[in-house]
Amino acid sequence: MKIAPAVASLVLLLAVAGCDKKEPASAPPAATSAAVTKSAVPAPAEPAPPSAGHKRLTIAQAKATFLIDAPLEKIKGEVPDGKGFIDLDTADLSRSKGSVSLRLSSLSTSTFADADKNASQTDHARNWLEVGKAASADARAKHEWATFTLKSVSVATPKLADVKEEAGARAFDAKLSGSLSVHGVAADKTFTVKVVVKGPPDAPTEVSLSTSEPWALSLKEHAIAPRDGVGSLLAGALEKIGKKIEDKVQVSLVATAK
Repeated sequence: MKIAPAVASLVLLLAVAGCDKKEPASAPPAATSAAVTKSAVPAPAEPAPPSAGHKRLTIAQAKATFLIDAPLEKIKGEVPDGKGFIDLDTADLSRSKGSVSLRLSSLSTSTFADADKNASQTDHARNWLEVGKAASADARAKHEWATFTLKSVSVATPKLADVKEEAGARAFDAKLSGSLSVHGVAADKTFTVKVVVKGPPDAPTEVSLSTSEPWALSLKEHAIAPRDGVGSLLAGALEKIGKKIEDKVQVSLVATAK
């Protein structure tokens, strides 16, 4: 029996969304879900040496968690593989610089209790970002990393030594502004973080950052949209499944540099 084009399109859209709890999962379990080989894609370029007066600390751990709070489904997951650096100016914290990158092929979803459904949805999400098994090697290399480059810092107490020390650490709020590049599209971004600095004020040994509240990432702004089994863009698909996929993704970030 021949299926009408409109019906076939609807079936494809629902498969891409990976959200129908009644359908059996077609993807392998999470443990065998396709992942991009790390050696196949280049890492972000090494940064230039720190400027005079800056103390460089290297990102030891970084993770972003996300939530798409759509009317019919709450899609959630994480991107746990990160790298980067923080150049801390302890005499004037507002002059600090840095960069944090997250490997998008490490993205996984945890929307369902069923591991197979999470694996299927994870594969769809990676394909939307063009870092999954449906993407070409060139596309993966281009879109593998999401990077926030810090351009300015706003703090109430610029000198680290003037921040009150408690239990061997100095904690303060900071407003970070910079450029966020995701899926080949850069956009200005400003968000507030809680900063905790350990070690002597003139020679810190560890800096931890955590977003004070989730910030919004727009799928449309960064050209992230449903793609079919061979990676081709499905025009208008995001609008058609809008009750399951919201444009705004709520993102939280934690990172530690040493």
